[in-house]
Amino acid sequence: MAEMLGQLILHPLSSMRLVLRRIKEIPQKGLPRFSSRDEETFDSRYDVETSGMVRIVSTASPNAAHGNRYEACSEEIIRWSIEHCASPAASTVFIDIGCGKGKAMIIAAEYGFSRIIGIEYSESLAKAAIRNLETSRVESQVLIEDAVAYRFPPGQSLVFMYNPFDQHVFRQVLRHIPSSARIAYCGPGQVTLTDCGWTPVAKKGAAAIYVRGF
Repeated sequence: MAEMLGQLILHPLSSMRLVLRRIKEIPQKGLPRFSSRDEETFDSRYDVETSGMVRIVSTASPNAAHGNRYEACSEEIIRWSIEHCASPAASTVFIDIGCGKGKAMIIAAEYGFSRIIGIEYSESLAKAAIRNLETSRVESQVLIEDAVAYRFPPGQSLVFMYNPFDQHVFRQVLRHIPSSARIAYCGPGQVTLTDCGWTPVAKKGAAAIYVRGF
């Protein structure tokens, strides 16, 4: 709450735009939910803190108004995304765009990816991710960076995204993802992926695996 009030004071116009957009999203995304028992069980099992929701995060990014609230993805969807990406983990880089508190990265570490990278534009969330990853003894890299500015590594990668931002930023990020990558995306707006030349090859509810063309 204190962080949210501080952001409203520092950036009143962008913060109010974000609040108004959140209200408009309620018919599509539903009302904000509190921590589920599954999330609390995950945190207890791994001795970390990834649950809860952060509506407005502190960030110096010019795209602050385009970011979505922080809310951890379910463990089931994360594991499904990894297990259905059809990319050998040993030669694949796992990249979590909008990594939040690092939940997906903690799970990814169990699958033997060659590297695990998290991109997060909120310093406070990134620091929470680093703490959780250190607690879980996960060798990884968390970059405090705007996803639009990030340049993806060449070669095979699984780019994981749990509805981190709106379509304005989404389209810009998709331009930089190499065709050799696979995208695991969960959230609304998947038409943007197909519009940008990505094809779904596996689906589970609101989650899907995409490859470049066919």
